Amino acid sequence: MPITATAISEFQVVITEERHGEQSQKPWHAVVSQMPHLAVEGESREDVIAAIKNLLAQSVRHAEVVTVSLHNGSQENRFTDKDYLHYGIFANDPEALKLFDEIEEERSKHLVEPIQP
Repeated sequence: MPITATAISEFQVVITEERHGEQSQKPWHAVVSQMPHLAVEGESREDVIAAIKNLLAQSVRHAEVVTVSLHNGSQENRFTDKDYLHYGIFANDPEALKLFDEIEEERSKHLVEPIQP
């Protein structure tokens, strides 16, 4: 589904002013929380707000939101077996918890086991 003004109309933007000792030419920064690769710098708060709006408009013009499902065939679900209390938005989504299990398994593949004496 392409992103349109009706599909997504609000974005969270973090705006900061950073002044360290000397006067910086562009002390204001704006970053889109949902898309941290979208960031701008400017001389004023108003400048970065206008610039981030323009950058967002350009970025979403050719963007698409899709849902991707992964199935690994394994019925084991370590997160629900361990009774984790803090699932957040994934509390009622067993498929998401399976994805987290897969991520942990992939991370474990890269660990180097210590040599046993």
